[in-house]
Amino acid sequence: MKGIVSSIFACALAISSSCSFAGSGFVFDQWKLSQIYICSSAQSAFQENISLKIVTGGEEKEVVPNANSGYNPSVFLGDFLGNGLNQIFYSVESGGSGDYSFYQLYSGENGEISSIFDSQNFNQNLSATIQGDIINIEYLGQTLLLDASKNDLSGAREVTVSPINTILPLYNTAFDRYQMLVYQKVYVDYTANNVGYVTTLLDFSTGQANVVNVGVALNFDYAQTL
Repeated sequence: MKGIVSSIFACALAISSSCSFAGSGFVFDQWKLSQIYICSSAQSAFQENISLKIVTGGEEKEVVPNANSGYNPSVFLGDFLGNGLNQIFYSVESGGSGDYSFYQLYSGENGEISSIFDSQNFNQNLSATIQGDIINIEYLGQTLLLDASKNDLSGAREVTVSPINTILPLYNTAFDRYQMLVYQKVYVDYTANNVGYVTTLLDFSTGQANVVNVGVALNFDYAQTL
């Protein structure tokens, strides 16, 4: 009977105008498959009051992301902790000229959904200056270089490193788990004058974000680290 109720409830969610099926995985238990739905109250492309509903058997859990409005909310399921379970990697786009996205990683390891990463709290200390047509970025004890010779350098030459622009989940075959590659835009004077990106590779095997490596990307081709 419980299985029938669960199936009826899942179908009702799937056909609802406010909820859409986002994927399934073993979020709480390696033997119990969970279904994840993205719900919102919006009737347009811009979604508001976004929540995630996780249905496992006859039980439902709901979580509201910290960034719960925006465009194209989505979920990626993968093992970031190396514990054999699927963590929920949520993202939503801000829209507008900045074209930023917000991300949150959730774990159900202890039977309850908990946030183990929020991109809005990712504040690494770095500084960027320009000398000639080379941008020097001081980041976690390293000097990273970006070539700005093909950019517009006729203005005030003020270098800005943005908050997180994009995060890509990367599967590491050596460790049999996912890691995150974080991109932060580097631009001179105005956002469209984009020189490249600061990249940070994060690992979550300890249950929290740990920096594995840092670098830079120029037109999504990795540049040399000094």
